[in-house]
Amino acid sequence: MGFRRRFGTVYALVDEGSGEVSYALKSGAEDLGRYVGQHVRLSGYLVEGFPAEPGDAGCISVVRILVAYHPE
Repeated sequence: MGFRRRFGTVYALVDEGSGEVSYALKSGAEDLGRYVGQHVRLSGYLVEGFPAEPGDAGCISVVRILVAYHPE
């Protein structure tokens, strides 16, 4: 099953070192697309039912985003 179908979103929090998806990100409060590729601080809550399987990514419902810094 694909990422979007499984989580209902195309946005993810990715570990810079491993490139692995840590969490899928959803939001009804923020336009997540505005922050793609940026380092951000986010506030939200874990979505019940994720991870569906041990070792899978969790899911966060984002309520607020602040830009942390812009990488050079």
